[in-house]
Amino acid sequence: AAGQLAELREMLVDAARELRAFFHCNLELPHMYMLACPRLHLGGMENDGFIFVKESIGVVTHQAGQGRRSAEAATKELVRFVVHEVAHHWIGNRVGFSFAWKEGITLVLERYFGNVLLGLPTSQGAHDGSGESAAT
Repeated sequence: AAGQLAELREMLVDAARELRAFFHCNLELPHMYMLACPRLHLGGMENDGFIFVKESIGVVTHQAGQGRRSAEAATKELVRFVVHEVAHHWIGNRVGFSFAWKEGITLVLERYFGNVLLGLPTSQGAHDGSGESAAT
């Protein structure tokens, strides 16, 4: 569990670093907490300095197939979720848009910077077998 927390913290730091460089703007937050929630209808939600995540995001469910996630699929889901919610600290929190605009822009950032953090080609799109975005 300690290894998973360290990995999650590293994802959060890496996502914030990449997005800060992209936006040329630092996040002026006193803290950034990620809280796992057992009963969350959405994949996650952000609020200044907080990211709420559904406990099942990024969880490996044995072998792939028949609704089960492989370790690779679970990692992609978690990395993209973290990028998505960190990106909302700029798109939606700092710069206000309607729900559709902020989600659309954030989904593009999620794919691009998720791929950067995963070491995948940045041109790899939504049809890479990883399914829909887990975040909102």
